[in-house]
Amino acid sequence: MRRFVWFVVFICVACLPAVGLWTDAARAQTGTLTPADISTPTPTVQPILVPTPLPTPDVPPGVRAYRVRAGDTLLAVALETGV
Repeated sequence: MRRFVWFVVFICVACLPAVGLWTDAARAQTGTLTPADISTPTPTVQPILVPTPLPTPDVPPGVRAYRVRAGDTLLAVALETGV
């Protein structure tokens, strides 16, 4: 008897989403359809504003400036700059 009760509860719970979808579909189809209901306007897309990068100032190599060359390791940069 317990198995039967659990089976009935399972079937009822499983049918709830189907009943919900059926009632939503029935509610959505009341009234007459117009072309405006079928075709939705294309939403306007706002442009993505990308900041323009500022030009990099050409700093001559000095005490505080170090120009990283290709192949430099982090250790070499740290040793030369004293960081």
